[in-house]
Amino acid sequence: LVNKSCYIILSNNNNVYFLKYLLGILSSTLIGYYVQNIGDKSKQRLFPRITMSTLKNIPIKIDTYIMEKVVNIVDECLYQKKQNIKNDIINKEIKLDILIYHLYGLTYDEVLIVDPQTPITPEEYERAKLE
Repeated sequence: LVNKSCYIILSNNNNVYFLKYLLGILSSTLIGYYVQNIGDKSKQRLFPRITMSTLKNIPIKIDTYIMEKVVNIVDECLYQKKQNIKNDIINKEIKLDILIYHLYGLTYDEVLIVDPQTPITPEEYERAKLE
């Protein structure tokens, strides 16, 4: 049972690959920050939520090179969560965030605005761009 406060995203052509890419982007720290600061109902004290208009306005950038890396990380995370393997998921989520930051062209200083507690150094951030 799904009510009006739950959204389901479907692909027109059953493109699971793109849906995994979308999952990686939507679950990133950057998009969480975006929704929290731009979303019309996200600042509500009692039940913050994402409205359909906020969801529709999330800018989804497409880069086939980064898409492949994002989908690989999402696949690994989904597999590990399904197998209840928790030891490396956090590192994979950090890698995913770094990819998404680079996808959207953030500098390291901008990353610190989005996530002041980021566990990566400026050197690690720049090195990840070259990989």
